[in-house]
Amino acid sequence: MQNNLFPTPTPSSAMRLDRGRTHSASHLLRHLALAASLGLVQVPLAQAQSHVPVCPADSACWSSKELAVFVRSVSSTSSGGWKHVNVSLRFFNRSAQATALAYVGRELVISDNRSHRSDNHGRTGGMPRFEKGQTQTNFRVEPGEHRDATIEFNVWTGQKELGDLFEVSMLVRELRQIGDTNRVEGGIEHAIVIPRLREGTYSIGAGAAAVSAPMPGATTSPAPLPPAAQAAAPVDPCKGVPLCAVDGPLRVEVVRIGSSTLMNEGQFTDPQLAVVSLKFKNLSEAPLQLTHKLGDSHLSDSGGNKYGEVAPPDPGKEGFLPFTMKDGSVSSDLVLGPGATRSASLIHILERASKLNLKDRFNYEIDLAEFNPQERKVSRDFTVKFNGVNGKLEITKRKSGFEKFKDQQAEDFEKFKNQ
Repeated sequence: MQNNLFPTPTPSSAMRLDRGRTHSASHLLRHLALAASLGLVQVPLAQAQSHVPVCPADSACWSSKELAVFVRSVSSTSSGGWKHVNVSLRFFNRSAQATALAYVGRELVISDNRSHRSDNHGRTGGMPRFEKGQTQTNFRVEPGEHRDATIEFNVWTGQKELGDLFEVSMLVRELRQIGDTNRVEGGIEHAIVIPRLREGTYSIGAGAAAVSAPMPGATTSPAPLPPAAQAAAPVDPCKGVPLCAVDGPLRVEVVRIGSSTLMNEGQFTDPQLAVVSLKFKNLSEAPLQLTHKLGDSHLSDSGGNKYGEVAPPDPGKEGFLPFTMKDGSVSSDLVLGPGATRSASLIHILERASKLNLKDRFNYEIDLAEFNPQERKVSRDFTVKFNGVNGKLEITKRKSGFEKFKDQQAEDFEKFKNQ
């Protein structure tokens, strides 16, 4: 019996690429898709579905008959000669059938207006990579619904500045199940090109859900894109705020990295404890409840020492970033209303620290999630990264084993004299 988890694609529903296509052919396909979206050329209906309303020029979106993709935010950080560009995307299912999506690794590309380019150096948060016969199917979008994913591009610029205008292109494949097995194969391919992107947060608008909602009784024909769903010009919510990063509707600021006295050091072997204090702001018009998976926060100093995250001594106490527990609940509630700001901390530990050369300059990365309390599950992910953060740790001078032995001998001798 056939499993209907995935839709059966129709030959005319999107562009098809041969499995043995050449690299130049995929680039030609991107340019055709871009030209069609700008109305510069007429692409045959069987290839590009040119009769379907597409995103207008100068908007941060892409659309086909089955799929619409909106940019939520673009941000960048620097590390030496590398520039890390994060692009947050929202994928709408415009068809009447559920679909699972995966990206094709070698077709994930970003370029800027200063001739910098990154390909084969990207990774995504949320969407799996297409692997023949072994692709995960967790990025599944129901009809009329959406899922978010974040792409991080690593661009080598050396001593040169990164451009201020970007073009993102990617190849996304729909997945279909092979018979009644657990194996999947690639279906329809979507060659997505979104040009003229600037750093900042893009507003999708309250009516964006209508983008993907199929008409009653529809098969695969979507409703036209409403004006409320068009992406607005970006703004910079981090303007003037140091150590700030944005992913979609969430702004995250590092307030400080300092010593921690919150844990009982006797639980650990020769520990150095550090606490990261963060400030969160909800940039959207809907409430946002935050959580994260314990261990998805990564702190390292400029000496290469890596601090592991540990649960706070009282997980339910306010002031700590909530984490998702094994039963699907969260350790505490951190709800941000529209435009609201809240602070929270995380605790990190480095064991056997006395033998290490500790530094006070840090890199920090954290994966966060929005928690849906009704369904008790995570609905979307956010990833932010900070490089070169100055911290202030009170590094305790620890005695060597021989020094501790001498102290014990002296203590025993004093006890002997007093007997």
